Amino acid sequence: MNRFNFLPQKEIAVAFTALIFSIVTVRIFNIVEIYENSLLENTQLIVLMIAFFFCFSVKKNKVLFRVIAIVLFLMFMREISYGRAIFAMIPEEGPNAMHPWRDYKYGWIANYVVGLYIALGSIYAIINKVWIDAIFVLKKVKIPFFEIFCCCLCVLLQIISETSLHSTVIEETAELVLYSLILALILIYKKALK
Repeated sequence: MNRFNFLPQKEIAVAFTALIFSIVTVRIFNIVEIYENSLLENTQLIVLMIAFFFCFSVKKNKVLFRVIAIVLFLMFMREISYGRAIFAMIPEEGPNAMHPWRDYKYGWIANYVVGLYIALGSIYAIINKVWIDAIFVLKKVKIPFFEIFCCCLCVLLQIISETSLHSTVIEETAELVLYSLILALILIYKKALK
């Protein structure tokens, strides 16, 4: 238990700001469904990119934070359906309609590119022994319990809203807060590792 820090860190303000932003936006614009390429969806992308760039500003344990950056970039690409949300939308069929990759002559390549990216990221992590950095960080910095607990809550809320509640508002808000919590965790560890 002494490996945990149970007090909320000030960096969690990033996540609370995201939550308030979501609630205010939903209320002001009376949003009942969140579509692809909407304000909240694009805000998620901005938060992921900020977190991605902060990973490269960490001076110690660079391998660990580069691996985190690799994962964040993959999450970013997943949010835009690996480009389909930009290039394959079908406006006449609705705001969330997009062509599957199989509709394109060379669309099948997309799955291989994603698989190759994941494989190269994994190889990078293994070759550079990311677990050494991870163990060092776990030993040096107390685990921010409250922030990680909130991450778990957001994941659970996102799954429930997608499977049972069928609410894109709750789902996308939970995702935005989760990404903001990831950013907060990166900031917490960056500060602690100085």
